[in-house]
Amino acid sequence: MANLNLYKSFYDVVRCDGFTNASKATNISQPALSYSIKTLEKELNTILINRSNNQFKITEEGKILYANLITVFEKIDNFEKNIKYSSESFSGILNIGVRGNACEIFLPKILHEFHLSYPKVIINILMKTSDELYHMFDTNEIDCIIEELPLGKSRYSLDFIKLSHMDNCFVTRNKEICNKVNCLKDLEDYPIILPTKSKRRNELEKILQKNKVSLENTICLPNSPLTIQLVKEGVGIGYLIKGTIIDELNNEELYELKLEEKFNQLDFALVYSKEKMNNIMNSFISIAKKYML
Repeated sequence: MANLNLYKSFYDVVRCDGFTNASKATNISQPALSYSIKTLEKELNTILINRSNNQFKITEEGKILYANLITVFEKIDNFEKNIKYSSESFSGILNIGVRGNACEIFLPKILHEFHLSYPKVIINILMKTSDELYHMFDTNEIDCIIEELPLGKSRYSLDFIKLSHMDNCFVTRNKEICNKVNCLKDLEDYPIILPTKSKRRNELEKILQKNKVSLENTICLPNSPLTIQLVKEGVGIGYLIKGTIIDELNNEELYELKLEEKFNQLDFALVYSKEKMNNIMNSFISIAKKYML
């Protein structure tokens, strides 16, 4: 099969009624256009243009080919125009509600691709509690939510795309503590930094109660980066989402405690409603689906 560029050269020469006009229109030299058409003729084993006596005349085979190429290249041209229109003129606002700093791990990739495709869409990120996010979703202050499963309650019918699995863990900056702490009960002897009220905290409390563990020497923080910093400073042992501290663990700035108990895995999802869909949300969901599990 011949190169599409060869067909394009033939199409341009016929469309422009000659090599001279086609060369000016395409900024391709006349010898290059002539060579492309000769190559195409050789590939097809037929003559498309008669060049005798410096006259430009299309053969019957050339006319048939050109008639077919008109449809092909018009469709390509329309497609390119539509793509350019959708990316350059598509505008509006996308309000995304986010629960938890862990979204910083996978959300940037989705936002980066979306922004490249739709640079005129303004993106607002709002970080709130789960209850606040669903209230804002119901009052149309945000278009979608990225948070931990299970889903919260809404007056809308909810759908979701699962984006990421993440593990919870206890970490310390003191490697020696790793040899002394083997189970949750051992944590009672150390200061602990825990998240404030959240699904993660609720699940941890259930595990603590099941194992009859009481962590009284605690600091409660809503902000994961601040927890990480305090653990690095040696303030206490932190309860963190493992995905947020991969670099610190790999660089041995922090150490994970290998405890006997198992902690629930977090599933983060993009939550939306088909009842509230618009062009912007449709485009955002199409891109997000590329990153779903």
